Amino acid sequence: MSLVNLNYNQRTFIISCNHFQGFKININLEKIDNLTIDNLINIVKNKLKNHLIKFNFEVLLIEFNKKNFHIHNETIETILNRNSDDNIYICTFSNAH
Repeated sequence: MSLVNLNYNQRTFIISCNHFQGFKININLEKIDNLTIDNLINIVKNKLKNHLIKFNFEVLLIEFNKKNFHIHNETIETILNRNSDDNIYICTFSNAH
């Protein structure tokens, strides 16, 4: 009997920026209908935004709305081929106003 790695399709995404550094979420890639980089980023953004709203981080929510979130040098293929214990970083930059 072989052991099945239940975390095989889990990936850890961590936000890397001055306001949200270290926000971490595990995502099961099998549960995403349309697996794209944009959808992964949106899942992480929505979780972060929900936390900011839930805990009344009003100033951080303003900063959140100024940010563009992106993943450097990754494709869906490279994310799928990563080890399940690798971290994938989502960076931000401020929108120009």
